[in-house]
Amino acid sequence: MNKPKQKIPDGWKRVRLQDVIENIGDGGTPSRSDATSFGGDIPWAIVEDVKFKITSTKEALSEVGLKKSSAKLWPPRTVILTTGATIGRVGLADFPLATKQGITGIVCNTSELLPDFLARYFQSNEKYLNRIANGSTFKEVRAPILKKLEFLLPPLIEQRKIIYILALVDSAIDQTQAVIDQTQ
Repeated sequence: MNKPKQKIPDGWKRVRLQDVIENIGDGGTPSRSDATSFGGDIPWAIVEDVKFKITSTKEALSEVGLKKSSAKLWPPRTVILTTGATIGRVGLADFPLATKQGITGIVCNTSELLPDFLARYFQSNEKYLNRIANGSTFKEVRAPILKKLEFLLPPLIEQRKIIYILALVDSAIDQTQAVIDQTQ
Protein backbone atom coordinates (compact mmCIF):
# COMPACT_ATOMS: atom_id res chain seq x y z
CA MET A 1 0.00 0.00 0.00
CA ASN A 2 1.32 3.42 -0.91
CA LYS A 3 1.65 5.90 1.91
CA PRO A 4 -0.01 9.23 1.21
CA LYS A 5 2.50 12.05 0.84
CA GLN A 6 2.87 14.17 3.93
CA LYS A 7 1.52 17.65 3.34
CA ILE A 8 4.04 20.26 4.37
CA PRO A 9 2.48 23.28 6.10
CA ASP A 10 2.76 26.62 4.28
CA GLY A 11 6.12 28.26 4.87
CA TRP A 12 7.71 25.10 6.23
CA LYS A 13 10.44 23.26 4.34
CA ARG A 14 12.18 19.91 4.46
CA VAL A 15 15.88 20.44 5.29
CA ARG A 16 18.98 18.47 6.15
CA LEU A 17 20.65 19.50 9.38
CA GLN A 18 23.88 20.30 7.54
CA ASP A 19 22.06 22.99 5.53
CA VAL A 20 20.89 24.99 8.57
CA ILE A 21 23.88 24.82 10.92
CA GLU A 22 27.25 26.57 11.04
CA ASN A 23 29.27 23.89 12.83
CA ILE A 24 29.03 20.40 14.29
CA GLY A 25 31.59 18.21 15.99
CA ASP A 26 32.37 15.67 18.67
CA GLY A 27 34.12 16.52 21.89
CA GLY A 28 37.39 15.19 23.20
CA THR A 29 38.97 13.85 26.35
CA PRO A 30 42.60 14.53 27.28
CA SER A 31 44.60 11.90 29.11
CA ARG A 32 43.70 11.68 32.80
CA SER A 33 47.34 10.80 33.52
CA ASP A 34 48.40 14.34 32.60
CA ALA A 35 47.42 16.47 35.61
CA THR A 36 48.05 19.68 33.64
CA SER A 37 45.05 18.93 31.38
CA PHE A 38 42.40 19.43 34.07
CA GLY A 39 41.60 22.02 36.72
CA GLY A 40 41.74 25.04 34.44
CA ASP A 41 39.03 27.55 33.69
CA ILE A 42 37.45 25.99 30.57
CA PRO A 43 34.14 24.36 31.51
CA TRP A 44 34.10 20.76 30.20
CA ALA A 45 30.73 19.02 29.95
CA ILE A 46 30.29 15.33 30.71
CA VAL A 47 27.03 13.38 30.25
CA GLU A 48 25.80 14.20 33.77
CA ASP A 49 26.08 17.94 33.00
CA VAL A 50 23.77 17.78 29.98
CA LYS A 51 20.34 19.08 30.90
CA PHE A 52 18.07 21.40 28.92
CA LYS A 53 19.89 24.50 30.18
CA ILE A 54 23.54 23.82 30.95
CA THR A 55 24.46 26.31 33.65
CA SER A 56 27.51 24.58 35.14
CA THR A 57 29.91 21.68 34.63
CA LYS A 58 31.51 19.39 37.20
CA GLU A 59 34.93 19.55 35.55
CA ALA A 60 37.13 22.05 33.74
CA LEU A 61 40.01 21.75 31.29
CA SER A 62 43.16 23.83 31.15
CA GLU A 63 44.37 25.39 27.89
CA VAL A 64 46.84 22.47 27.73
CA GLY A 65 44.01 19.95 28.07
CA LEU A 66 41.99 21.64 25.35
CA LYS A 67 44.99 21.60 22.99
CA LYS A 68 45.97 18.00 23.83
CA SER A 69 42.54 16.64 22.98
CA SER A 70 40.06 16.88 20.14
CA ALA A 71 37.75 18.95 22.38
CA LYS A 72 36.46 22.19 20.89
CA LEU A 73 35.36 25.32 22.70
CA TRP A 74 31.68 25.85 21.84
CA PRO A 75 30.03 29.29 22.09
CA PRO A 76 26.97 30.04 24.22
CA ARG A 77 23.67 28.78 22.73
CA THR A 78 25.37 25.75 21.20
CA VAL A 79 23.10 22.70 21.18
CA ILE A 80 24.88 19.98 23.20
CA LEU A 81 23.76 16.42 22.38
CA THR A 82 24.98 13.17 23.91
CA THR A 83 25.80 10.85 21.04
CA GLY A 84 28.05 8.20 22.60
CA ALA A 85 27.15 5.43 25.03
CA THR A 86 24.30 7.61 26.31
CA ILE A 87 22.35 8.88 23.31
CA GLY A 88 19.78 11.64 23.19
CA ARG A 89 20.31 13.89 26.21
CA VAL A 90 20.18 17.44 24.96
CA GLY A 91 20.91 20.87 26.34
CA LEU A 92 21.84 24.42 25.47
CA ALA A 93 25.17 25.84 26.57
CA ASP A 94 24.64 28.88 28.77
CA PHE A 95 28.31 29.90 28.40
CA PRO A 96 31.37 28.84 26.34
CA LEU A 97 32.27 25.21 27.08
CA ALA A 98 34.05 22.15 25.75
CA THR A 99 32.65 18.61 25.81
CA LYS A 100 34.05 15.14 26.29
CA GLN A 101 34.02 12.66 23.44
CA GLY A 102 30.59 11.22 22.79
CA ILE A 103 29.00 14.63 23.23
CA THR A 104 28.36 16.62 20.06
CA GLY A 105 28.17 20.39 19.78
CA ILE A 106 25.94 21.94 17.11
CA VAL A 107 26.01 25.65 16.28
CA CYS A 108 22.85 26.73 14.46
CA ASN A 109 22.63 29.21 11.63
CA THR A 110 20.20 31.37 13.60
CA SER A 111 18.87 33.09 10.47
CA GLU A 112 17.19 29.74 9.72
CA LEU A 113 17.19 27.55 12.84
CA LEU A 114 16.87 28.56 16.48
CA PRO A 115 18.98 26.56 18.96
CA ASP A 116 15.99 26.08 21.28
CA PHE A 117 13.96 24.62 18.41
CA LEU A 118 16.73 22.18 17.45
CA ALA A 119 17.16 21.15 21.09
CA ARG A 120 13.41 20.47 21.32
CA TYR A 121 13.56 18.51 18.06
CA PHE A 122 16.28 16.24 19.46
CA GLN A 123 14.45 16.00 22.79
CA SER A 124 11.35 14.68 21.06
CA ASN A 125 13.33 12.31 18.81
CA GLU A 126 15.52 10.52 21.37
CA LYS A 127 14.13 7.10 20.37
CA TYR A 128 14.88 7.77 16.71
CA LEU A 129 18.46 8.79 17.55
CA ASN A 130 18.90 5.51 19.40
CA ARG A 131 17.52 3.57 16.41
CA ILE A 132 19.98 5.11 13.95
CA ALA A 133 22.97 4.61 16.29
CA ASN A 134 25.56 2.07 15.26
CA GLY A 135 28.76 0.51 16.58
CA SER A 136 30.04 -2.77 17.92
CA THR A 137 31.50 -1.95 21.35
CA PHE A 138 28.84 0.66 22.16
CA LYS A 139 26.27 2.46 20.05
CA GLU A 140 26.88 6.03 18.90
CA VAL A 141 25.57 8.56 16.41
CA ARG A 142 28.46 10.33 14.71
CA ALA A 143 28.33 13.88 13.32
CA PRO A 144 28.32 12.76 9.64
CA ILE A 145 25.08 10.84 10.30
CA LEU A 146 23.52 13.74 12.23
CA LYS A 147 24.36 16.18 9.44
CA LYS A 148 22.25 14.16 7.02
CA LEU A 149 19.13 14.08 9.25
CA GLU A 150 16.10 15.45 7.44
CA PHE A 151 13.30 17.24 9.24
CA LEU A 152 10.54 19.77 8.65
CA LEU A 153 11.60 23.30 9.52
CA PRO A 154 9.02 25.99 10.23
CA PRO A 155 9.72 29.68 9.65
CA LEU A 156 11.47 31.47 12.54
CA ILE A 157 8.24 33.05 13.82
CA GLU A 158 6.63 29.61 14.15
CA GLN A 159 9.80 28.18 15.74
CA ARG A 160 9.52 30.92 18.39
CA LYS A 161 5.84 30.09 19.00
CA ILE A 162 6.60 26.36 19.36
CA ILE A 163 9.47 27.11 21.76
CA TYR A 164 7.21 29.40 23.81
CA ILE A 165 4.39 26.85 24.04
CA LEU A 166 6.77 24.04 25.04
CA ALA A 167 8.33 26.29 27.70
CA LEU A 168 4.85 26.93 29.12
CA VAL A 169 4.17 23.19 29.20
CA ASP A 170 7.50 22.56 30.96
CA SER A 171 6.69 25.27 33.50
CA ALA A 172 3.28 23.73 34.21
CA ILE A 173 4.88 20.30 34.64
CA ASP A 174 7.50 21.74 37.02
CA GLN A 175 4.81 23.52 39.07
CA THR A 176 2.70 20.36 39.26
CA GLN A 177 5.73 18.34 40.34
CA ALA A 178 6.53 20.91 43.03
CA VAL A 179 2.99 20.58 44.42
CA ILE A 180 3.27 16.77 44.36
CA ASP A 181 6.63 16.93 46.13
CA GLN A 182 5.20 19.25 48.83
CA THR A 183 2.19 17.06 49.48
CA GLN A 184 4.22 13.89 49.89
